[in-house]
Amino acid sequence: MTIAMVCEIRFPQNDRRDGYLFTRVSKVAIESSWKNRTDTAEIVLPRKGKGFADSDMRELIRRGDKVEVWLGYAADLALEFSGYVTEVNTDDNLQIKCEDEMYMLKRGAVSVTYREVKLEQLLKDIAPGYQVDAMDVELGQCRFSKMTPAAILQKLSDEWGLNCFFRNGVLTGAKMYTHSTQKTVAMSFEHNVKRHSLKYMKGEDKIVKITAESTLSNGTKLTVTVGDEGGEERKLSYYNIKSKTDLQKMAERDLAKVKLDGFEGDITAFGMPRAAHGDVLELKSSRYPERDGKYHIESCKVSFSTGGYERTIKLGGQAA
Repeated sequence: MTIAMVCEIRFPQNDRRDGYLFTRVSKVAIESSWKNRTDTAEIVLPRKGKGFADSDMRELIRRGDKVEVWLGYAADLALEFSGYVTEVNTDDNLQIKCEDEMYMLKRGAVSVTYREVKLEQLLKDIAPGYQVDAMDVELGQCRFSKMTPAAILQKLSDEWGLNCFFRNGVLTGAKMYTHSTQKTVAMSFEHNVKRHSLKYMKGEDKIVKITAESTLSNGTKLTVTVGDEGGEERKLSYYNIKSKTDLQKMAERDLAKVKLDGFEGDITAFGMPRAAHGDVLELKSSRYPERDGKYHIESCKVSFSTGGYERTIKLGGQAA
């Protein structure tokens, strides 16, 4: 039985126009990952769709307008993306590029100075009005002068190893895989997965070198290296681990997690069941049950077009 694909592209009412709803699209492409900080969407609407004949689309849809993308099968429709229009191209089709709430943090400069501050308080100060969910991290003394909030978040990533991003409208600080809305999504290789580039790796075959860095409350840093010389280099960040001995123990513990047997790579599944970065993917196989496992989701790409409704998931590390 074929189930109908359904989409709704919603442009809420603003002070310039009424709200608009489009139910026909040529393509929707959404990319979401805690590593990128900004989730993006590209929407392509057919030029001859409803509402196009008598409207100047450059006036109808402008940069900064809110947009929501709802996708699903039959009556099961869910919000896949919420954000703002960043670019409108009306050449052949109507191409609309969008960013999530991070778009708002790329506007306007702020200045803040602290003798000491926790990550949660910093995020609340530079992004007032947003709900914040942040790791309990002491940043120590710091100063940011005339920078956009987004530029400050970039600096936190570059210098502290703290990735901050929006998840379900909540400004999330350094909680890539620990959050209150995390769910476990079960998928079967035989029924849900359309194709994959997964490679099953034995732990002993994973050649990895980890650089572990601990940021102390006074802003200084401790660094140790564990693992295999010449291996794939990874960086892990810790906070207020005050001795190199303790830091090395934690790094070796996390290295052991990396070296577990399991899959690496990505899968492309049907649009449902839905999954997002930060969730846990539970993979099951009736053919190879010994390779069942749970994995953190590092990123997710959603594609909706005449070719189908697909979700490409990149696996992170193994989940407990």
